[in-house]
Amino acid sequence: MRKFLLLTLICLSLCATSYAKDIDEYVKKAKLDNASIYILNKNTNEIIYKNNEEKPQNPASLLKTITFKKAYDVLGGNYQFKTELYLDENKNAYIKLGGDVLLTYDDLKKLTSNLKDKEINNIFIDDYIFDKD
Repeated sequence: MRKFLLLTLICLSLCATSYAKDIDEYVKKAKLDNASIYILNKNTNEIIYKNNEEKPQNPASLLKTITFKKAYDVLGGNYQFKTELYLDENKNAYIKLGGDVLLTYDDLKKLTSNLKDKEINNIFIDDYIFDKD
């Protein structure tokens, strides 16, 4: 995941031929030597940068590619997604989602195991963080 995010940042941030040397230095510094990178100037079709361009990789979704740069700028590099569990005064439990893409079924199972000894009326998913559209 780290490699994908850094690669996306490179592709979105640096789109001119003059940046090829900077891209290469960044790829080496970020230890992305195994990443497949192929960047073209969209106006001239000139190759700006390439690294392992023939190496097969799993494709990234376009939405992640487009939104990563802005999310990184807004949230910062140290932002951590959190999923939390809380109870209200009416014995309702809420699982507060935080957009954690690494959250698994087992993680939710561990989180809700704290509810076994409690009398719970309802369990709600608090998904306010997600856009309803």
